[in-house]
Amino acid sequence: MTRKPPAPFYRQVYAIVWKIPPGKVTSYGRIAEMLNNPGAARQVGYAMSALKNRADDPGYVGIPWHRVVNHQGQIVIKGSGEGRLYQAELLREESVEFSKDLQVNLDGHLWEGLLPHEVQAVLEEAGINPKYE
Repeated sequence: MTRKPPAPFYRQVYAIVWKIPPGKVTSYGRIAEMLNNPGAARQVGYAMSALKNRADDPGYVGIPWHRVVNHQGQIVIKGSGEGRLYQAELLREESVEFSKDLQVNLDGHLWEGLLPHEVQAVLEEAGINPKYE
């Protein structure tokens, strides 16, 4: 069965998430802002959630989804607590510090993101032209 490619916005999100360095996190909202779509934080979350449906797709394996948290630095995976604990474990392996309630210390681990010209370069490198997608 041929799998439908992800929505254009999701492809843009994934291109940005690839750039988050180990040991750093950023928020859904910051990614939306980088993509010049500041009201789309929830859609960024949907894009992260959609990755579970692409676990066997080589083009999407390894996207560091675990480096995306909410604007307060909290790990917020819906469903069972197992997903939250798994995300915390992945972040812990990268020396990210967080509290018992799984809130990341943003003072030391926040990735501010990319400047507009850097975002454009990342999208072009990924073969994405946001003007036409």
